[in-house]
Amino acid sequence: MKKLIIVFSHKLTDLQEKDAVNSLSVGDFVYLPKSLQRIWSNIDPQKDDTDEEVSLILNWVLENASSKDIVLVQGEPGAAYSLVKLLKEKKLTVVYSTTKREAFEIKDSDGSISIIHKIRHVRYREY
Repeated sequence: MKKLIIVFSHKLTDLQEKDAVNSLSVGDFVYLPKSLQRIWSNIDPQKDDTDEEVSLILNWVLENASSKDIVLVQGEPGAAYSLVKLLKEKKLTVVYSTTKREAFEIKDSDGSISIIHKIRHVRYREY
């Protein structure tokens, strides 16, 4: 059974799961352990590089993925770029979720404007 290894800042939506099953032929979803999830979701913007964080995630992915599996990578741009590059060097298939975004402006009673963003998964695209 093909797995989707998820290196992502949040849990997949129902739509993302259904699309992974239908378009990627995935039968199992494997999330980062909580300790690595905290690291991936909280990359320090003050650090000069993300080598340590990427190395931890890369090692976990390589321990949990086979050549037929797919890795979903999204997150802090520099870390995501580094991880994708290393995973592709290991000949793994790496994808990201494309989205449709809509912005809505709401005028508040105090005269200020709030902007709400609605983001909806469209499809997976290979890096």
